[in-house]
Amino acid sequence: MIETIFGIKITHLVAGVAGGTVRYLLIGGGIMMAVTSVLAGSLTAGYLTTPAYFTIIKYFPGWADPSTEHAAGFLVGLTGLLICEGAMRYAKRWTDNPSFTPPEPPKAGG
Repeated sequence: MIETIFGIKITHLVAGVAGGTVRYLLIGGGIMMAVTSVLAGSLTAGYLTTPAYFTIIKYFPGWADPSTEHAAGFLVGLTGLLICEGAMRYAKRWTDNPSFTPPEPPKAGG
């Protein structure tokens, strides 16, 4: 049901919850940090696991496997809070200076 309503897989959410929980256990903090880590991990994994997985198999086609998809979800969940913090910093920078453009990514092979 949640997949049809929100367009995210339950397994991605579970992997994100696991990643957020591990992040909290590694970093520590209070109850708010625990809740924030788990929520950010589950939401970012819910929405970013699929693009992360397809990026992985684009560069490593031999890794196209359901277990790789779950591992990608876990890693996205583990770094979910960092991803959210980076997005918020980018948005703040852009609202403070609407002419801000992000730097060009480095060219491949050079």
